[in-house]
Amino acid sequence: MSALKWERTGDASLTATVGSAECEIGKTKDGWWYSLEVSDEWIASLDEAKSLAEAAIRDMLTGVQQHFAPVLRWERRDDTFVVARLGEWRLFAHPHAWSIDLDCTPVKENEPSSTGLEANKRAAEAALRSLGVAFRVEGE
Repeated sequence: MSALKWERTGDASLTATVGSAECEIGKTKDGWWYSLEVSDEWIASLDEAKSLAEAAIRDMLTGVQQHFAPVLRWERRDDTFVVARLGEWRLFAHPHAWSIDLDCTPVKENEPSSTGLEANKRAAEAALRSLGVAFRVEGE
């Protein structure tokens, strides 16, 4: 799922599409307006329409959460060791291992291996996401 990205669609309107949902905002002489569109197709049943609308709202919520999520920024400590902080969370990676601490208490780590620095950074990020922490990595 990609993060929410607004694109100008007219002189006074913006549109963001995430998954099956499209949100549009605009300005008129009387003020601002917005709309959330899921589909303009004919839906056979109320249950199907509700299901599609709920899926679109979930898509949009995910996009908004990703858009406003805090940024994880890796900092190089030496040639082979990097650290990232996100609030009280700290991620550590080097070419042979990675780990995650919460307020200086180890939470997750891998068995030592030689998968490489970049692979271990991505593994630490995935492990933090698996704990339900929302963030985006600098440059995403």
